[in-house]
Amino acid sequence: ATLRAKGYNAAQLAMPRAIAGIEDFSHITDKQLAEIRTAFAAQDVEISVLSCYQDLSAPDADTRRTAVDTVKRTLGCAKLLGAKMVGSETAWGACTDEEKAVCTPELLRTVLDTAADTQHCKVVFDPVNLFCAKDGQDKAYQTAHWSRWLEVIGSQLGAVHVKDCRIEAD
Repeated sequence: ATLRAKGYNAAQLAMPRAIAGIEDFSHITDKQLAEIRTAFAAQDVEISVLSCYQDLSAPDADTRRTAVDTVKRTLGCAKLLGAKMVGSETAWGACTDEEKAVCTPELLRTVLDTAADTQHCKVVFDPVNLFCAKDGQDKAYQTAHWSRWLEVIGSQLGAVHVKDCRIEAD
């Protein structure tokens, strides 16, 4: 109801972060999923993206395996919720520049070409994660940078994760 009252008709839902009592995707019940779907449907708010914040590019094999298993569970939850897509992460958390999987438009193009599935592999573009403090001060750089990313993403744009941020010197 809060989303609808604020004028939203769609949302990116990260259940463990947004809903009390849901600690992770491995313990969620079908009853909880049905309650969530009913609540969103009652307000005519679509769950556009079900986010699980799992890094499928984690350099550590065990961490990556856990992430893959969580994404697979999340896909099942998405179906029960009627969510349009599942969002994961790349290079989320403490990664060195060398460990980051998709830190340039060129690397993203390689990932998309390798997946070779334009129907099912979409990009949730989160531009705030792509900028450093020094980049945010230069509006011309931002415009060119965003344009370059969006050109590569093209028709595989699934959603844009818009959030407010303040870019300061540190």
